[in-house]
Amino acid sequence: MVKFEEIFGVPAEHRLKTEFHSHGGGQYESWTHEEFDSNGHLIARYESWAHTTYLGKPTTEGWRKFDLAGRLLDQGETLPI
Repeated sequence: MVKFEEIFGVPAEHRLKTEFHSHGGGQYESWTHEEFDSNGHLIARYESWAHTTYLGKPTTEGWRKFDLAGRLLDQGETLPI
């Protein structure tokens, strides 16, 4: 299974802290992430989401990476779900 770290391109020496949030009985799932460098400094924030049908099939999914000032740095449409 692909991990968030691989999708976001987080270096192996960095740490990704992930929190799960679920809305609407599991039909809308979202996550927030914080990337820390090897010295423990926060260097980026991410948000990711997956919308699914009642049958559990993804309809939309994606992620965004932000710097500490909130500027969008990168984004994608694939998640490890």
